[in-house]
Amino acid sequence: MKKALPFWLLSALLYLLALIPTYAYLRLIPAGLATVIALYLALSLLSARRPDLAHGLRSILTTFVILGITLGIITGSQILLAGAQPPPEDAPYIIVLGAKADLDGPSATLQERIDAAYDYLTAHPDTIAIVSGGKGADEPTSEAECMYDALTARGIAPSRIWIEDQATSTWENIRYSLDLIEAKTGTRPTTIAVVTSEFHLYRTQRHCLDRGITVQGIPATTQTPDRYLHYFIREIAGIWHYLILGGTYR
Repeated sequence: MKKALPFWLLSALLYLLALIPTYAYLRLIPAGLATVIALYLALSLLSARRPDLAHGLRSILTTFVILGITLGIITGSQILLAGAQPPPEDAPYIIVLGAKADLDGPSATLQERIDAAYDYLTAHPDTIAIVSGGKGADEPTSEAECMYDALTARGIAPSRIWIEDQATSTWENIRYSLDLIEAKTGTRPTTIAVVTSEFHLYRTQRHCLDRGITVQGIPATTQTPDRYLHYFIREIAGIWHYLILGGTYR
């Protein structure tokens, strides 16, 4: 029992982490790990009284763990493939998805998306950008305005940048931006180019495909490996949360 104590404490700590307010799918990661650890520990206790039953249940649990790891690897492969696709040629519109705007300017993730949008707009002078993102409680300005200011400061004509500053989720980014295109042009595209982080493209495409919208990705490259790894793992959890429970999370 004493040897198992650190693992019980680890399980309890993970459950506490799962209580921290954040995106629902992020809370699933520590909660899931804590549950697996607790189940293995419980089976170890059971094996002293019912070794055959404990062995059978441990085999079932291990099978589910292996299945979960396999699905995670498959999902991660899809994320990598989506982020490696070449951007579309001559897209008439691009939707630039927001990320956190800090007090001193764009966050690292938002800056990377601004850079990707700038590169595409520079290479395709007829393309219109819809910068999309509302203002969070901890943000000094809307994400859309932050992107607009950064792009116009680098020489992109203001007339080429349309602001959508109400969206609070990935699907709202897409839907509200399509609403804006339709309001300005009278037509609503069913295929749209989207600028977002390379790790976020697959989930964006899944959100939209389920609603009849085809997304052509323009990946924004994450510059630091540790931040990419963090978001990569987060995306795996987010995708499965969406597939199982639905939702429109960022």
